[in-house]
Amino acid sequence: MKYNTLKRIGRIVLIGSILYFLNTKKSIAPEYRSIAIESGKPLIEDTRKIVVLDPGHGMGNRVHGLLDWGISYQDFKEAEIVLEKAKKIKSMLDSTKYKVILTREDNITNSPIEKRPELANESGADLFLSFHVNDYKGWKSISGSEVYWRYKKDKGLAELAAKNLEEITSIPNRYINWGEYLMLKGIKCPAAILEVGYLLNEGNREKILNEPGVEKAVVKTIEGFLNPAKDSSETITNIYK
Repeated sequence: MKYNTLKRIGRIVLIGSILYFLNTKKSIAPEYRSIAIESGKPLIEDTRKIVVLDPGHGMGNRVHGLLDWGISYQDFKEAEIVLEKAKKIKSMLDSTKYKVILTREDNITNSPIEKRPELANESGADLFLSFHVNDYKGWKSISGSEVYWRYKKDKGLAELAAKNLEEITSIPNRYINWGEYLMLKGIKCPAAILEVGYLLNEGNREKILNEPGVEKAVVKTIEGFLNPAKDSSETITNIYK
């Protein structure tokens, strides 16, 4: 009798446990499936081209903690001019096609010159451009843009930038020059330094400060170099309609 009673109790406990388990599983299953689906979503690959723009000079460019303004004329300072240009170029480029990284965003954060090529390499950049305005011992008569390259892989980019700057800004190109420039040292992607004109020259200064030619020329260079089969002139024209 005792045995049968215990047997019935055991069955009741077993059935109760099964029912409890089934009810509990039903209540937690939706949450579990939701987490699984969420974590199982495929990652969207970022296929944008990476462009690193370097506004020359700035805080800590030469000496840590010291602001390097570059060339100054009256109230115009090179570090401010090229930073503004770089930000404008970034805003003009299609963010769905290009990921644009600036080597510095302000004149406050230290940005040593040797760290800028490292940033290009660490980000896996497809192209690197460094912006400057020029001076020559206070001579106001000298005019023209200059473009510099260091490695053979850079020459095509330098030539294209010089061509576009001359055609769009109407500032004549003085030369495209090779040299062992520290700013370009060790950069894996095509890279160039653009001296877009002479700040002391009134004609150059007017075009640099008050016209959108420099920005348009750089955008055309980036799009033309990274997408050689595509004519980007229409895109650039539309920006300024």
